[in-house]
Amino acid sequence: MQGEGGGQKVIHNRAVMWGIAVFAVTCLVDAVFLLAFFPGVMEYDSFVQMCQVYGAEYSNHHPWLHTMLIKLIYETGHALLGSYNRAFALYCVFQILILAFAFACVAGYLAKKGVRDVYLLLIGAVYILSPINQMYSITMWKDIPFGVTVILFIVLLCVMRDHLKEGRTNRIFWILLVPVSFGLCFFRSNGLYVFLGMIPFLIWAFWKQRYAAFSAIAAVLVLGAVYKGPVFAYFQVAEPDTIESLSIPAQQIAAVISYDGKISEEQKNLLAEVIDLEKIPEAYLGSTTCSDAIKNLVRETDNQDYIGDHAGEFFEMWISLFFDNPRIYVEAFIDETKGYWYHNTKFPFIWATYIQENGMGVDRASQLPEGMVQGIRGYLDAYKKHFDEYLSVGLFIYLFFACLMCAVQKKSNYLIAYLPALGIWGTLLIATPVFADLRYAYAIYLAVPFLTCLTAVDSTSHPIKTPPI
Repeated sequence: MQGEGGGQKVIHNRAVMWGIAVFAVTCLVDAVFLLAFFPGVMEYDSFVQMCQVYGAEYSNHHPWLHTMLIKLIYETGHALLGSYNRAFALYCVFQILILAFAFACVAGYLAKKGVRDVYLLLIGAVYILSPINQMYSITMWKDIPFGVTVILFIVLLCVMRDHLKEGRTNRIFWILLVPVSFGLCFFRSNGLYVFLGMIPFLIWAFWKQRYAAFSAIAAVLVLGAVYKGPVFAYFQVAEPDTIESLSIPAQQIAAVISYDGKISEEQKNLLAEVIDLEKIPEAYLGSTTCSDAIKNLVRETDNQDYIGDHAGEFFEMWISLFFDNPRIYVEAFIDETKGYWYHNTKFPFIWATYIQENGMGVDRASQLPEGMVQGIRGYLDAYKKHFDEYLSVGLFIYLFFACLMCAVQKKSNYLIAYLPALGIWGTLLIATPVFADLRYAYAIYLAVPFLTCLTAVDSTSHPIKTPPI
């Protein structure tokens, strides 16, 4: 018994050491990028959220939970450090820390599963040396905290499945699952639908602990109802406008009009209530892979309430136009989603490196010599060229589905761990506003290395042995 206890202690210590090592190295590497691009990257979406930090009306167009997180850290940073630049940088430090923590959890879990050091070193390098992770860690985007919560959610599910198989309690992990699930639901708009879709599978996977599962799920739903109800009402948080979630139907209908498809006068009259039909061809044909132009035309009429008041009529029209114009509908769907299922698709950028003009006192002030900064920019440009030639979002989706099929074939104990990424991919196909933006699939990008390693370990007939005890 002592030998067994000693062996468990060695395994635990090894997991902790790997976690600490990955955490520390991630922080060090990402810190170099923060110094080079100090105080971080403020893209347009970041600027919109920062405007709310400065007093603009609250909106959930970009998750309000994330906006409030920015506000908390930024205002604390300014109060303590007395500088807008340093306050902004403090938020980037927070992102570096949470990404490093997520990677550490992955490494620690795999180390505890007995994965050999050489493979742990490889997966650590995949995470730490990715320019995508390096740049995202210093960019004020909702996708980073969302990606972190997805990884933590997946790792938690794996740990809980292990404990269930071993007949051990999951009490503390059910408690931890509640805040992680809340983050999954509200750091990105599609996260809520991912979680809701997973509820029956969570109950099924943890049926032996169903009372704990029901309690945790109920806690998340109650907290979510309070958050979206009384909290939003108190802080007067506006929900996104109606057209924001209708990107793909909007593009399909616009395609019918732009390509002179079959559409009745009655259907045109219905559409004319919410959009200028004459402007549609120019807007759509100039942007067949991004719905922003068409959505902005709808916003120009300022009559989106009409869509909600006549939702049944619009839905019936959308279905009817599909049967009358199936080819146009399918081609419009392909144009709007192809980057998330076809590998040979390029996107103009992977990351941003600039600070949006802001008038907030947040300006580029690199802390490294100009030669080093130019070297880092050259490194990023070279990787972008490599990514365009050999990699793509679609390629990572292929790898994910290969892992999923292996897990299904092996009747893996961890099948539920693949569902968050599957749900995110599914919601992208339903409502993506742009055809191949990596940041929309960033959570999948983060999940794939872990799921690949998990699939390999789970598919091995004999567990990968730990070092001699």
